[in-house]
Amino acid sequence: MGSAHATLLKGAHVARDSVVAMRSVVAGRFSEPGVVLGGSPARVLRSGVTWDRELLG
Repeated sequence: MGSAHATLLKGAHVARDSVVAMRSVVAGRFSEPGVVLGGSPARVLRSGVTWDRELLG
């Protein structure tokens, strides 16, 4: 398997609850929370992503 890193360039901004795909290059400001970013340069691939973790017990 290859390298699993992403590159965030100077001035890049990724809002909370967002995901950056591996090997992506983020160069802009993405202020909308809950998005999936990917590509080179990165773009929004999916929006409205929510996270929910069921408690085990």
